[in-house]
This record gives sequence, structure tokens and C-alpha cells, in this order.
Amino acid sequence: MISVNYSKLKNFRNSALLLVLVLFSIETIAQIAPEKYFVKFTDKSATTFSLSNPQDFLSQKALDRRSSQSIAVDSNDLPVVEAYVQQVLNCGQINLLYRTRWLNGVVIQTTDTAALNCIESLPVVDTADSRLLAGKKGSDRYFESVEITNDNEIQSYPIYGETEAQITQINLQRLHNMGYRGNGVTIAVLDNGFRHVDTSSVFEPLFQENRIVATRDFVDPQNHDVYDDGGHGTDVLAMMGVDIGFQAIGAAPEAEYMLIVTEDISGENIIEEYNWIAGAEFADSAGANIINTSLSYTEFDDPGQSHTYSELDGKTTVAARGANLAASRGMLIVVSAGNFGNDPWQKISTPADADNALTIGSVNEEGEWSGFSSLGPAADGDIKPNVVARGSQAAIPSATNIGQIERVTGTSFSSPLIAGAAACLWQGLPNFKWSEIKQAIEQSSSIYDNPNEQLGYGIPDLYKAYQLADAGLLSVEKTNQDRRVKVYPNPARNYIDVEVVNSNPYKIYDATGSLIEIGRVDREKRINLSDWAAGVYYFKINGQQFPLVVLE
Repeated sequence: MISVNYSKLKNFRNSALLLVLVLFSIETIAQIAPEKYFVKFTDKSATTFSLSNPQDFLSQKALDRRSSQSIAVDSNDLPVVEAYVQQVLNCGQINLLYRTRWLNGVVIQTTDTAALNCIESLPVVDTADSRLLAGKKGSDRYFESVEITNDNEIQSYPIYGETEAQITQINLQRLHNMGYRGNGVTIAVLDNGFRHVDTSSVFEPLFQENRIVATRDFVDPQNHDVYDDGGHGTDVLAMMGVDIGFQAIGAAPEAEYMLIVTEDISGENIIEEYNWIAGAEFADSAGANIINTSLSYTEFDDPGQSHTYSELDGKTTVAARGANLAASRGMLIVVSAGNFGNDPWQKISTPADADNALTIGSVNEEGEWSGFSSLGPAADGDIKPNVVARGSQAAIPSATNIGQIERVTGTSFSSPLIAGAAACLWQGLPNFKWSEIKQAIEQSSSIYDNPNEQLGYGIPDLYKAYQLADAGLLSVEKTNQDRRVKVYPNPARNYIDVEVVNSNPYKIYDATGSLIEIGRVDREKRINLSDWAAGVYYFKINGQQFPLVVLE
């Protein structure tokens, strides 16, 4: 047995060289990568595009995804104004790396100080939000702790082979047996590279069946080959996309995949969060349904860019903002929690903190918390991780040693396991919204009634998730502006818990429409159901109605 230790390939901290401080005030500049800058524009008023013709800037798949979830195209979707971009480029020796429509700006690379001064003087540039993204080039110690062991021989298990334990732990084989294997669902993988994917027989079916539908590199936009650098994405893809009968089968062996490079292995700078947003925008416009991101950010080579735990409130960091925007476009965002459980940091990272992300922690084969798996909650108290899956000694086929199985460890691998499972669930529930798929997975989980900082809601049961959603038994969690209402568990036996942001009256009706209870919830309330007859009831509060199933 061969053992390879990839422990802490990234710790995000190094000394930094602050460049061109004269450009902006100290509050508005931060290094994120060598000689690279984010330039934000003031508006999109001069756009040549129109919201009434979204097909000019979004694919039909993207529009269909939004239409199916009743999501309107808005100004965030409009491309940046090209005339503004040209004004920036006219300032001097500047290399345009990419545009970002969600942040309404561009990321550029330059060493031309005069050009930077020129950019600052442009009236179309919002200097308050423009940033120096680059810092000193440092080592790229991958954000997680990973151990890989290679078994010399493949044991003869049933059809799933060595991957059987991780698939059956979340009861995903039941969906596979129903024919739900991710067909027709597109998963975008945002990672550091996909070395050997194009040459390994392990991934051959993906190319033979044209299921690698798009590739893009946002670390080196001039590079059109995502297969020449970084192998972390290769292992992540192997958790989902492989199908080697009686050896290894991934979570979504019939899904389509987009391979997108956003992680720079040469250093750790905040530009990678901007790269992430650019990758998510590309996935959105090309029509992805799910994004898996086994990437995690807390500390950077420039300590001045590093995040504090208080910033991980689900909406503050660049990556969290990007994840929430991506979800608002109708995609399910699946994120690894991070591997800081045994470190002084301990907590989740970003974009794992994002309000709308489905954040995944790790357990071992016995379903016990992996000590390295980052702890919740998010800084604003949101339950994170949301759920957990096998991330300790998970199995994937080796892309280079054909016929061998690698054992990989890290939340990087529990995340794609759930992303692939979500693709199968969504195939079976094609009319459901991303938020309902997320809720079904959460509600099916092993400790949904009593979540904790290690496991969140626990280990999901994908077949149960399908049953709950298909039967209309999801407990609804809706956001109305700043007012969130939670009603759980559902189905229930002896009680339900209700949580609201502000005090609100409630009413409960039985299936015939008869009013059976009235009261008020001040932030939170437990309602006793022990004397209620089994059946369907309707809980109404703050203009929302929650179907409630009471069991015997």
C-alpha cells in the first residue's frame, strides 16, 4: 500500500508586498495577487444590452433554468459596459484578465504605475470599491489536509466496488436504482486544475459521451488547457463522474460536467475569490445547475487580506457574496466546509459560510465526525455545515495507476459526493427549485431535529429526501426580506419548533380548514402536539402557510 501525505498544502499566510498605495485610500486597497487589480465601474447605464433580450448574454440553458424557478433576469446579469473596459485599457500597458458582471468590473494585470493613476482618474471607475488584488507570490499550501493511499488490489465488491460504503451511507444507491444517476443535470466543478482527466481511461466515458460540456481557466485566462496544472480537481471529479462497474462508481455517473480553474496553485491571494466569482458567472451563463467548490479561504499570503471569523457571516466576503449571487440565479451551490477542525482556527471558511450555500462537512465510514472537519456555526449563527458525508478515507479510482483505488481524505471529497447526489435527486425532481433540493437534503438528514456544530443536520438519506419532496412534505424555510421563518421537524410527533426574526401571531388549521389554535411566536416557540390526531395541518404565520404532517 502506498501512502502519500498532502497535509496542509496551503495555509494562506505569508509576508506581503504592498504595491502602489497612492492609488486608493488604505480602506479601499488590498493585495490579492502579484500586480493584479480589481477595477469596479460606477454603473451599467451605457450598456448596449437589454434585459428584454437576455439571449444576447445568457445561454438558452441558463434562461431555461431561471424560467423553471421563476427567476427574472436583472441588472446583475448585464455584461459590463465595453466602452468602460476600453477606457481602462487605453490607460497604458494593461493585460485584461477577465470581466465580472456580478461585481460590475474587470480584473487586470499591470506594472505600469502611470496606467494605474490614469485608471483612478476615470469617472467611470468606482475607486471606493476597486482593489489591488495581488500580493507577494508565496507557496500554495492547499487549504485542507489530505491523505491518499493506493490499494495494490481492488477488492471484489458488488457493482459499486470500493465506493460502495460512501454511496450506501447516504442511501444514494436507491436513486441510482430508480434510474436517477444525474442524467441531464450539469455540474460545474470549480477547482485548481484537472490534470490527466483528458488522458486517463478512468474518465474516457465523459469524453465519448460528450459530457464535458465546457472548460475555462480564470487563473490564466490565456490558457485554454485546464488539464495541464493541478490534480485536486481530478480527484474531486472522480468522486462524481466515474463509472467503472464492480470497481468504482461516482455519485453522478451520468451527469454533465464543466471544468473551471479558479484556484491558483502558485500562491494564496484574495484574487482567488474574484476568480471564483468569474467561474461561477461562467457556469451560470453556460447553464450549469449545480456548482461544486472544494475550495476554502481564511488566511492569505498577505495577512492584511486574511478574514476574521466575524467576517464569515454569510454575506460579507467576496466569495460568500458570489455564492449567494450564484444561488440567486437558480444554481445549487455545494461547498466543502474546510479542514480546520483540529487547527486553532477550527471554524468553517468562506464561501462555506454563505447563507445560500449547501456546506458539507466530513464523517468516517462509521458516520462519526472527522476531527479535521471544520466546525460551525457561521458568524451570524446559521447552521454550518449543513450536512456531512464520507470524507475520511473515501474511495476514488486512480487516474494514473489504472486498476488501483486511492483513499482520499478531506471535506474536498465529501462535498462532491453530495453535489453528485443532489444531481441525482434533481433529475428525479426536475420541477423543484434549488432551495427545495437543498431543503430536502437537509430534512432527510440523521439529526435534523437536533443539529450541532460538527455535523450540522447530519448524514442525509437521499432516498428519504426524494420521498419527502415528492410527497410535498418538506418543512418550508422561506426568506421574506429580512424576516425568516423556520418550522421543524416535519413530519412531527410530539412537538414543532417555530423560529422567527420578529414577533408574529400564528394560526393553525386542520385539513378541513377549521381553526384549532391561535398564538404568538416571540423569536422562538415550541408547540405541543402530543394530544393532536395524526394528519395534515396548516401552520400560518406572517403571510406564509406551512403544511405540517403529524404522525401517530
